[in-house]
Amino acid sequence: MKPKIDWPNHLISFVLVVLSILMAFQLEKCSDDRREDKLVEAHVKEIVEETRYNKSNLVNLIDKLKDDQFQLDTLLQLIHGEEEDLQRINNLVFKMMNVGGLYLKKNAYVSFTESGDIRFVDDFEEKTNLVQLYEYYKLAEVQNQLLVESFNERYFKHVSEKLDLYRARPQPIESYRERTFVNSISSYRYFLTSCLRTYERCLGYMDKYIQENAEDA
Repeated sequence: MKPKIDWPNHLISFVLVVLSILMAFQLEKCSDDRREDKLVEAHVKEIVEETRYNKSNLVNLIDKLKDDQFQLDTLLQLIHGEEEDLQRINNLVFKMMNVGGLYLKKNAYVSFTESGDIRFVDDFEEKTNLVQLYEYYKLAEVQNQLLVESFNERYFKHVSEKLDLYRARPQPIESYRERTFVNSISSYRYFLTSCLRTYERCLGYMDKYIQENAEDA
């Protein structure tokens, strides 16, 4: 006589084993999700701090460029004015030699993207906003490069060829009124104004990103 198989108990045991395996997988997934969330939070915190640093630099640069804009307008007025104030003209010319520069840190963002951890950001809008922020940085850097090129290729070229770089002494008014120099000043001012518009847009996007992510940081 064959022994009777206890099918109900076997079935219950099988179901319990399957449930245990599923629960183990679920717990592991929850653990992975928590670990990924903490990883993303750490990256976002670093990026927020990086954005604050960049914002501080950009605010200072915007203030400088606004002052430069005013000084360039003053310089053009003096050059075309009836009174030939050579000393003041010359002083402004050399003051404008400090073209300034844009520096934006990207270490935190590079770490986030190159490590591949950005893939753990589930919110598509959050990921898009982050990428757009650093695209604004690229645009700002392009504008800064155009400003520097305008300065080097036109403004500084005339100063180095026609003015006294060594002693910074005033030169005859004709040296300042040459069309090439006046055009170089106008070109310099144009790119400076373009930079200001881009920087202020970038600054607005920085503020937006910080406000949206500061609590998470």
